[in-house]
Amino acid sequence: MEQRRALRFHLFAEAVCRWQDLLGQNRESVGRTRDISIVGAFVVCPSPPPVGTVVSLEIRLPALHQDVPWC
Repeated sequence: MEQRRALRFHLFAEAVCRWQDLLGQNRESVGRTRDISIVGAFVVCPSPPPVGTVVSLEIRLPALHQDVPWC
C-alpha cells in the first residue's frame, strides 16, 4: 500500500546540499535528485551529511525546451 503524502515526479537534476559539521565548518556535497514532490525530494550524493543534520538544499532544475507551449 502506498503511504506517501504527495505525488512524486521522477526528476534527474543536480542537487547541492549544504550544512555545518559538528565543528561548525561549512560543508557541501553535490549530487542528483531521483524524484521530487511538493513535500520532499530523494537526493543521492557521494558524501551525504550525517543522519539528522539540518541541510540547505538547492535543486537546479533543467531548462524547459523552447517548443513547450505556455498555458
